[in-house]
Amino acid sequence: MPLSVIARRRQGCVEIDRLHHEFVTWHADIQLPQYTTQLDALSGEITTCTIRLRSALENVSALSSGAAYGQCSRLERQIAWLWRAWEYFRAKFDQRQDDRYADTLHATDEVVWSCYRPFFRQPLGELVPDPAPLPYIEMEYSPVAVRSDQTAVLGERPNRQELLELAFKKLPMPILKLPISAVSNPWVIALAGHEIGHFVQPMISPNPFDFVGAFRRVIEQAAADSEWGKWSVEIFADWYSILTMGQWALHPIAQFGTGEMAANTLRGGVYPSLLVRLELMAALADDYGFPGTAALESLAVDRPAPGGSPQYDKDRKAVAAVAQAIVAMDECRTIAKRIGPRPENFVRGGLADQWALHIRNGSPEPVSQKPDSARLVAAGSVQAWDQAVFAAAQLPSTSQFDQLGSRARRAMQAARMPGVRSSSARPASKPGDVLFEFLEGV
Repeated sequence: MPLSVIARRRQGCVEIDRLHHEFVTWHADIQLPQYTTQLDALSGEITTCTIRLRSALENVSALSSGAAYGQCSRLERQIAWLWRAWEYFRAKFDQRQDDRYADTLHATDEVVWSCYRPFFRQPLGELVPDPAPLPYIEMEYSPVAVRSDQTAVLGERPNRQELLELAFKKLPMPILKLPISAVSNPWVIALAGHEIGHFVQPMISPNPFDFVGAFRRVIEQAAADSEWGKWSVEIFADWYSILTMGQWALHPIAQFGTGEMAANTLRGGVYPSLLVRLELMAALADDYGFPGTAALESLAVDRPAPGGSPQYDKDRKAVAAVAQAIVAMDECRTIAKRIGPRPENFVRGGLADQWALHIRNGSPEPVSQKPDSARLVAAGSVQAWDQAVFAAAQLPSTSQFDQLGSRARRAMQAARMPGVRSSSARPASKPGDVLFEFLEGV
């Protein structure tokens, strides 16, 4: 059978036409107003690339069939990578149509927005300058925030994989990996308060590194220990979680992090030891009027005897000074004012407590659909699980456990904040340039 340049070229055109048709149909069907910015950015990249690749295939020409086949092979590799790029994001959006994950993700969407939106000064009817991160379910143990300027997002393949990661950092496409445990245990969604802190911190100063660096220096100076600096990014996220979830921010951290005594006092790579981390969170909560110390004591995490862990003893002595330094920073004062932590919502009879009662026994829902409503439901979910599961004399039955989850997810969705959900952010380059620049290097 002789080689046919026309047939070879046609083969590639059929494939790129199929990709284009499937993407356009998918994009037309999906209805997620909160993520319009991300969807439009993705659409601009994918559709422009399909048009460019088809044009390149139609114009394949060479003196020999071998050279023409080589051009077609290169373009078909680019098509395959374009499929992979779209599939990476399609899977995350499509989870909202999967019965296994839909309720959890719709609930998380509201909690994320409730933690994220108040950071911006704009009225609720105006677009925010940066899009909210897209939560999705990952087979992970704990949540992970991946900003749009971070690169380790698409798996483990080296070289070309890294190039694709670099390409995507130019799109307004931040994502939040939610652990699979959140499906059965919606209290895990409260960890969104911490993860959103990772997205907020680089937006505080025009140059993302200015505030990040300043915050690190404040931590190091307050602790009189440069080792504290490498924990500063996670400390900021913990601080933000206190603003959004009050004292209930401590409980999920303890649930995911507690181990044997030696592990609880061991310094980590990007975190202080678990005990120091919880003590700092408790001190920050106390500074804002939340019962942080009481929450920490209720967790009853094992502590070493005095002198039993010199490094832990040294680190915990710095906790009060670090907490005070954070609260005193001008930028942190401004953010705290925007978020509006209200300790009265976290005491007995407060809104978080009322949500916990609703989740536990179906009592009437409190006033909702305010900027802080969904995150108050998330905090109330942690409280409900603490009371009905972790501290219960008798564990709930499977049906009772499922009822807790159903009420929590419904309440988070019902707490939806009014206002527009999209963003004014746009990629810096023209549509198609981000991905096509990558594809040219494949």
